[in-house]
Amino acid sequence: MKRIISLVQYCIYCVSHGFPFTRQRLMKYSDKISRFLHPGEIIPPPGKRWEMFRRRHNNLSMRRPDTLDRGRAECATCPTMDTFFTSYEKHLEESGLGEKPRQIYNCNESGFCSDQSRHKVLVPRGAKHVYLQAPGTKEHIRVLACFNAAGEDVPPFIIYHMYFPSCPYTLQTVATLTGTCSGRGFSTSLSMQ
Repeated sequence: MKRIISLVQYCIYCVSHGFPFTRQRLMKYSDKISRFLHPGEIIPPPGKRWEMFRRRHNNLSMRRPDTLDRGRAECATCPTMDTFFTSYEKHLEESGLGEKPRQIYNCNESGFCSDQSRHKVLVPRGAKHVYLQAPGTKEHIRVLACFNAAGEDVPPFIIYHMYFPSCPYTLQTVATLTGTCSGRGFSTSLSMQ
């Protein structure tokens, strides 16, 4: 029983670091622990063991995670955000841009992974957000969106991985879109020219 509690604690630890367990992964770990501790003992079928595990640990639930790239997972912390906005406010005051909202722009590059096969993962019940760090090896499309503080926008800039898609997703479908291809799949100085 102590080993199972340790496995549950490890599972929760992995969730907090962006690597939640799928049902299959948890059952493999559990199976290896059981076979190590009790060699030769008959182990119940996976489905039955899973149901017994779920009944014993009702503080855990299964949810579909949102993908989160590694850079954002490492940098999007409260202290980092506080430091940024403190220095940003100071810069706005010093430069006088606080009075000129049309000259303050925010650009955000967001990605969409082409792999939509997200499996449910085991997380603590009541967890607000469930993230799964994306490995970055799948094909993806990135969009660079840009707005100013006055609410005006620049047409989105789409960055395709390796090649442009075929119809109906070409840039000709929406007249205001611009785009490029990037061998790396994200914006570089060459893709912005």
